[in-house]
Amino acid sequence: MVGLLVQLCRECDPADDVVIHTSDGNRYPRATREYIYSSPNWPVIVVEGDKVVGLMILAMKDLKTISVRDLIVKKDHRRQGVGRKLLEHAEKLAKRLNGRVKLHAMQPAVPFYKRCGYRITRKYEYGCGMLKNIPKRSV
Repeated sequence: MVGLLVQLCRECDPADDVVIHTSDGNRYPRATREYIYSSPNWPVIVVEGDKVVGLMILAMKDLKTISVRDLIVKKDHRRQGVGRKLLEHAEKLAKRLNGRVKLHAMQPAVPFYKRCGYRITRKYEYGCGMLKNIPKRSV
């Protein structure tokens, strides 16, 4: 995890260079430049050196809810803290709102989100809706 930098993604950043594959080996369908930079998406990347190793697409669902639309980590960087670092970024934003982070997780990712403190709010055929409330700390 040393040397990883989380930053907002600008159109000049190579976020679409994160090669994303589904479990069956096909390219992840929403990993296109048009999707990444379309409104209301808010892309965040993790950079290691000069390479993008993770991508998270955020959106504001309402005044207190940050929605994680996608969280993608390059295959050779998984289980190294990149996904957790991206979630922590979303949680910092939610904390400023005294709000929460919501997401939809595919079934294989549910244990990761549970370890990060998310709880299941709804079950679907292929995954779950998950939520984590992020209250501001009282002073």
